[in-house]
Amino acid sequence: PTLRTGLPSPAQLRRQVTTPGRWVQTSATPWIVMSRLRDELPALIPLKDLEHAEPGLVVRLRLLDAEARQDWDAVLTDARRLRLGHELGSLVSARYARHCAMLQRFVEADACWDDAAGDACLAKRWADASTWVFSRRAFRTHWQPFSRDDLLSLEIALGDMGPSSRVVPTDERAHERAMQDLADGKLRAAAIHAQRALRDAVVSSDWVQEINAREVLANILIEADEPEVAAHHLIRAGAIKRLESLAGAYPNRFIDASADLQAPNYWTVSATYRLLSAQSDLIPDEAILRLAASILADLRAADDGTLVDLRPFATSRYLAAVHLLARIASRLPPELAEEALAHFERQPEVAPNHYRYHDDDEALTVAGVAQSQPFLRNRAIPHLVDLLARSQTARGHETTRPIDSFWDLARPHLLRHAALANSWAHEVLASRDPTGTPPEVVVAALKRLVTPLVHTPGAYTMGTGAIGDATLVSSQDPAVLEQVVDELLRRADDPHVGSSDRGDYLLAAAQLADGLTERARSVAFTRAVECATSPTPSEYDDMQRLFRHKLGAVRVGGSGLDSRGKALFLAARLAGTDDQFAEVRTHAFAQLVGDETSDYWTTRALQQLNGGLEDDIGFLASQGWALRSLAAILWVRRMQPGYVGVRLAHDQDVRVRRSLADALSHSQNDSARDEIRTILLADPAYSVRIHLLEKAE
Repeated sequence: PTLRTGLPSPAQLRRQVTTPGRWVQTSATPWIVMSRLRDELPALIPLKDLEHAEPGLVVRLRLLDAEARQDWDAVLTDARRLRLGHELGSLVSARYARHCAMLQRFVEADACWDDAAGDACLAKRWADASTWVFSRRAFRTHWQPFSRDDLLSLEIALGDMGPSSRVVPTDERAHERAMQDLADGKLRAAAIHAQRALRDAVVSSDWVQEINAREVLANILIEADEPEVAAHHLIRAGAIKRLESLAGAYPNRFIDASADLQAPNYWTVSATYRLLSAQSDLIPDEAILRLAASILADLRAADDGTLVDLRPFATSRYLAAVHLLARIASRLPPELAEEALAHFERQPEVAPNHYRYHDDDEALTVAGVAQSQPFLRNRAIPHLVDLLARSQTARGHETTRPIDSFWDLARPHLLRHAALANSWAHEVLASRDPTGTPPEVVVAALKRLVTPLVHTPGAYTMGTGAIGDATLVSSQDPAVLEQVVDELLRRADDPHVGSSDRGDYLLAAAQLADGLTERARSVAFTRAVECATSPTPSEYDDMQRLFRHKLGAVRVGGSGLDSRGKALFLAARLAGTDDQFAEVRTHAFAQLVGDETSDYWTTRALQQLNGGLEDDIGFLASQGWALRSLAAILWVRRMQPGYVGVRLAHDQDVRVRRSLADALSHSQNDSARDEIRTILLADPAYSVRIHLLEKAE
C-alpha cells in the first residue's frame, strides 16, 4: 500500500492475503479498508484456490473475512469446539481478543487473550502464550489501571519455557531494522520494515508490539513529511505527547485527523481530540460545527452516564473533549454555546478545597462563551467568577478578560466573594478601585510585604503572593510604597530566594512604580539595574541546577533560573529620564540570548521605553518571537522598512502575526497597511484573522 493513501491495489491485496505472514495492515483508516475488503475479498480469493491450501492459510483467510464482515460466529465456534486444534484455535482467540479490545469489550477481550494463552500452552507455543499474557497486562491499563499485576509471574514463567516457533511466522527483527534504518536516514527501507513489524503485530495480536510499531512508523513518516498518515498511527498508538509535538512541528498546517473521531474506543478518540486541540487555531471554519457536535455528543453521554472513560487519566475522552471545546468556544454557534454552558451549569457543587480535573478548560470555555455570545453573558459571567474564585490554576489572561470587559456584570459577584474573604476577589476589585478595599485586608497585605523574610538553613520555600498583595496596597501613601518597594528589592536579591520568587517580588514592585516619588524611583531604579546586571547568586537556584541535567536519575522541572529580565522590566517602569531609558535599552540588548523564554521580559522592558527603537526594527525582526512581535507593533507605526511588514506577515510563529494583526486593527487604512491586511486575512490561523474581521464588523 502507498503511505499516502494507505489503500492497496487488488494485486497487492491478493498477494498479501495469500502469502503466509504478510497481512493487510495499511495506513488508511481501518474501517475504510475493512469496507474495501468486504466488497472485494470473494473475488480476490476464488474458492478453487483454497481446495488444497494448508489449514493455517484457510484459518487466516477466515480471520480476515471475519474482521472485514464483523462476523466472528463461525470461526469462533470452530475454535472453541477444537475443530481447528489448539494451535490455530489460539490464534483465533487472540485475534478476536484484539477485535473486542478495539470495541471496548474489556472483559471479553481479557478472557479471549486468556483462552489464547491457554491453547498456546497446550500447543507448546510458549512465545505466543507469553505475548498474549503481556497483551492482557498492557490492555488492563485501559479499564483496570489499579488492578493487581498478578500476571507478571505467569509471563516470566512462560518466557523461561525455552524457545518455540510462532503460530504465525513473523520477522522478529523487523522493528529493530526499522529503527536502525531510520537512524541511518534510509527512510524507504525503514518504512518497509516498520510496516512489516506492524503487520506481524496485528496478525499475531501482539497489543504492545503493535503500539511500538505504529510509533516507529509514525517517526519515519514524519521524517518523510507525511504528517497526516503519521498522525493516524500516533493516534492509534495513543501517543499524546508525540501528537502534540507533531502539531508543533507544523505550526501553519492543519493535520485533519477528524475521521478518527469515529473510532469505537475512548482512547483513540481522546488522542484525536488532543491533536485537534494542539492545532485548534488552524481548524477551518467549516469544520467547527462538525467537531462541536462530536464534543457535545460526548458531554451528553457523560451526563447520561453512558460514556465509557477513565476520567482521571490522560487518555480520558471526556477531558480531551473539554480540552478541545475550550479552544473553540469563541467560535461556537449560539445554540451549541448554550448547550456547552448548560452542561457546566448542571455540575454538582465542588466541596471546599476540592477541584475538578477540567477546571482550567471549563474556565476557558465559559470565558469564550461570555466573549462571543452576548445573550449568554448574564449566565456565563457569574459562573466564571465563581469558578475563578475557587480555582487558582484557572486564572489567566484569557479567563479574566471577560471580567474586565463586562465589569458591571462581574462586580456584584466579586463583591459577594470578597465578603466571604476571598483574596482573589479582593485583588480584582482593588485593581479597579484600590480605595475600596477593606482596611483590615490592606493592613494584612502590607504586613506581608514589609515584614523581612526569615530563613531556615537548608530549607527553601516557593510561592509569594506578592503581586496580589501589591495590588491591594497600591493606593497607599508614597512613603509607605517606598518602604514596600525597598523590602521587595531586598527580597529580590536575597541569596536564599530562588529566581521564580525573585521574579514575583520584582513584578510586584513594578506594579507600585507609579506611586513612588521621583527620588524613590531613582533609588529603586539603581537597585533594579543591579538586580538585572549583577544579581546575588541564589542558593536555591544552585541546588536546582544539580537536578536539571537531562541524563540525571532525578530531575526537577520548573521555571527558568533567571530573573534578570523581570528586573530589567522593573527598571524600565522606574525610568524617568533619557539617560535612564538609554541605560535600560543598552542592558536589554546586552541580555538578548535568542532564548524564547528569557527574551520575553526583556522585550516587555523595551516596550516601556519612550521611543528610540524605530531604527532597530530590522534588527528586532530577526530575533526571537517576542522581539519580532514588538517589531510588528513598531512597524505598523512607522511603516518602514517596507519589506519587514511582508516578512512579519508570513512569520512562522502565529504570535508574531497575531501581534501584527492586532496593531493593524488599531491603525488607519492606507495602501501599505492594506497590503499586509490582505495577507493576514488569508492567514491559516483563526486568531490572526479575527483581529481584522472584528474591526471590519
